[in-house]
Amino acid sequence: MKKKRSDRIRESRETLPLVFWGFFIGSNLILKIPFLFVETNLAIKSWFFVWLIWNVFVIFLVFETADKYKREKVAKGLGYGWATTAKISCVLLFLSAIGNAL
Repeated sequence: MKKKRSDRIRESRETLPLVFWGFFIGSNLILKIPFLFVETNLAIKSWFFVWLIWNVFVIFLVFETADKYKREKVAKGLGYGWATTAKISCVLLFLSAIGNAL
């Protein structure tokens, strides 16, 4: 039986720092480079749509990885502040980027 995507993410070996800094922050930096070179309004709107879809996916990935990180830390009796910080940062940076784009 084929596993759901969320189940595959939960079983993945990606760490919270890799997903947050690599996939979320790193990909956002890379995906914003074309905005510097594109001059037509249609191209900017099209690229913004691609950026928006990618960010929704990556935020889902960060949330899943943060939940996994939290479960592991709670099982060891440790704090899980980085999981909460990653979630809040993703939401705030995403909303800020949308606000700046409008």
